[in-house]
Amino acid sequence: MPKIEVCFDLERSKKIFAEYFDYYKLKTFKKFPVLWVILITVLFIGLGSFFKNEYIQGIGIIMALIIIINYTYYYFYFEFQKKKHFKELESYDIENERNYYFIFDENEIKYESINSNRSINWELIKAYERNKDHIYLYFENQTLFDIICLEIMGKEHFDYFLNLIDEKQIICLNKSRN
Repeated sequence: MPKIEVCFDLERSKKIFAEYFDYYKLKTFKKFPVLWVILITVLFIGLGSFFKNEYIQGIGIIMALIIIINYTYYYFYFEFQKKKHFKELESYDIENERNYYFIFDENEIKYESINSNRSINWELIKAYERNKDHIYLYFENQTLFDIICLEIMGKEHFDYFLNLIDEKQIICLNKSRN
């Protein structure tokens, strides 16, 4: 049962969560068929201009506005979520003990500190994604549970954690495991 001491580092935590939000933003943007929508939009605007048909051109302009509004909304949504999370990280009381032990085995994942102990059974972890040296663990509704980092755990513990994920047959949400 590995027991890893994790010392809270605000800058490292911000970097880890910034990478998560950037990864999730890119993943969300990839879901949109952007190229096709842009090509169809340009086609409508071009055909409307060529045939002097304001109706077709108007459809193209409306599609362009929808694309711009959609991307702007998601961009600012993710930036807002990132800043909100950073403020939460910064709001930790400086005087409180923020270091903890991360412990995991075949049955559960535990977090132990001077002030609290928390454990989560593996059955509650329903999915994960691997992004380079990070593993994002999710609950059933794909709410982020935790981010596991090679930098914090070390290669041996990180690989052991990945093996436990495989043994538990937790669903991998991204196809490439880097």
